Amino acid sequence: MKKKTILAASLAAVLILSCFTGCSKNKAAAENDSGAGTAPEQAEVLQPETELTLKDTEVLAEVTAVEGQDVTFRIFGGRRGELPMGNGQQFPGMPDGENGQQPPEMPGGENGQQPPEMPGGENGQQPPEMPDGENGQQPPEMPGGENGQQPPEMPGGENGQQPPEMPGGENGQQPPEQSEGQADPTAAGTNMGGRDGRKGNRQETTVTLTLDADQASGLAVGDLVRLSFDAEGKLTQVEAVDPSQMGGFPGGNGGFPGGNGGFPGGQGGSANSGTAAAAATEDLTGEALSSTAADENALRVDGSTVTLTDLTLTKTGDSSNTETSDFYGMNAGLLATNGASVTVEGGSFTTDGAGANALFCYGSGTTLTVKNARIHTNARNSGGIQTAGGGTTIAENLTVETEGASAAAIRSDRGGGSVTVTGGSYVTHGTGSPAIYSTAEIAVTGAELTATGSEAVVVEGKNSVELTDCTVSGSMAGTYGEGSGENLHGVMIYQSMSGDAGVGKGSFSMTGGSLTTTVGDLFYVTNTKAEINLTGVELQAANGILLRVAGNDGSRGWGSAGSNGGSVTLTASNQVLTGDFVADEISSLKLKLSDGSVWTGTVNSEGEAGQVQLTLESGCAWSLTGDAWLTAFSGDVSSIQANGYHVYVNGEPIL
Repeated sequence: MKKKTILAASLAAVLILSCFTGCSKNKAAAENDSGAGTAPEQAEVLQPETELTLKDTEVLAEVTAVEGQDVTFRIFGGRRGELPMGNGQQFPGMPDGENGQQPPEMPGGENGQQPPEMPGGENGQQPPEMPDGENGQQPPEMPGGENGQQPPEMPGGENGQQPPEMPGGENGQQPPEQSEGQADPTAAGTNMGGRDGRKGNRQETTVTLTLDADQASGLAVGDLVRLSFDAEGKLTQVEAVDPSQMGGFPGGNGGFPGGNGGFPGGQGGSANSGTAAAAATEDLTGEALSSTAADENALRVDGSTVTLTDLTLTKTGDSSNTETSDFYGMNAGLLATNGASVTVEGGSFTTDGAGANALFCYGSGTTLTVKNARIHTNARNSGGIQTAGGGTTIAENLTVETEGASAAAIRSDRGGGSVTVTGGSYVTHGTGSPAIYSTAEIAVTGAELTATGSEAVVVEGKNSVELTDCTVSGSMAGTYGEGSGENLHGVMIYQSMSGDAGVGKGSFSMTGGSLTTTVGDLFYVTNTKAEINLTGVELQAANGILLRVAGNDGSRGWGSAGSNGGSVTLTASNQVLTGDFVADEISSLKLKLSDGSVWTGTVNSEGEAGQVQLTLESGCAWSLTGDAWLTAFSGDVSSIQANGYHVYVNGEPIL
């Protein structure tokens, strides 16, 4: 965008993050769509009742989405919910922050002070010992799982960690629609970073504003701007900013966090993939390749079309920034990038270093096809096969095992892409290391998926996992066990607010096979909308709860406590269900049984809570194991076996 000044004549004086406008709009839409006898859906991300006032100040921001006249800005921030303004002021009243107080100083921050020395940080020190006593271990699951999964980020974090999604990433998508001049519900204390299945703890804020046509026409995703507000709170100026002139952003050297005058993890705005010990521009067979240096790939294929047959590849050495490793493939064993087309036939791939993903596919137009290979990773943030930035990965009959925390076997990160897996075995042992972590479109057929220290599958944001004839099991334990306050589950669908996944409906579909959790609920949905489809799956929930749709305490940045519930549509076809459903007071559930499905269990057995609609199609049956509380019912009451219990609809018994 050329440098120019845009005058805004009619934006609201105060940006309000409240439930009043956003929730009423969603409620009205849901009511219009629901028809008689059904309950309204919750908003995609329920909004906190908190006020964010911008007056007589300037803020530095990046444009992350432009849809017509609705423009989303990311305002770069500090710690604990307080955001440094361009003139040194703070947002008032942000979560965990105190008005006017300065967050812990970031290296290169406004006053140049150093944060407490952190592991792997800018001074190279190690972070405090994590549970189990290992530096690489993660704390209780943070939101955002896999992507860039860091231990809770301390000021100055790991080597200049990234802000939320930058241009080309997934969060160019538009958040839920807001009214003019209102901030997006992802604002107020957005936590970034984190670990597989639970990202959190890097503070940034996103706001969505409706500009007039002339103002919006000059803006594009990736533009860096200065927003000026007058004493009345009106947005008076949107001015383009040259990144090289932005000295003073926390964590960087005259630029964005993690970069040198450019974007996170990059040098001058490009993705930083580090160095490579070897590069392949033609086919290789039977080669032994290795790397021991930090931030170095053992082998890189940059833009070429090659076939790699029976390679033996080993990679050691830690990444200096595991977020950059997760986003761009720095320090991976094999990196395919820049439109490369790589076919791997057989071979052995072993890594032992933080941020050393085994095989990494990065970028739109890049394709990585891997067949009959053996993959083993031993350290944290080291997935088996990883896809990011819009890449395409195709895997057949792989044997993958990961040992470290935040190391999913099938893994994706910022910018997502497409992953297709057929056959093979995928086993993880670390905490926060599901067999699958999705910020992409992932489809798996006929595979064994086992997580011995984590949930089995995580879907973050507007992404999907589709399983066919797979054997899936999770055992979520370790550092986020019973005493941690963390919900235990086998499959989680959530929105971390990390910027690594677009805001929208997450999807999990499974046909055939089996899904088992040895600890906790079978499914858990929080801070997002979700769709779950089950057809002929053998299900086993450790605690008898098939699905919990509920808010969370907000400590990991997954929305704000009290307004971060979930909204789920679950369809069971030709399915046997044994267990209960729970939807808390800030959540909603639409449950549909079809094609002869049979359910033994109940819903909200402790009394009225969230909105629950049940559709029982002809030929389906429900056997009660306790009183059930619904807000809408469709079907034949004679298909319900009471067993001495009752079904209540809006407090009135129908059985």
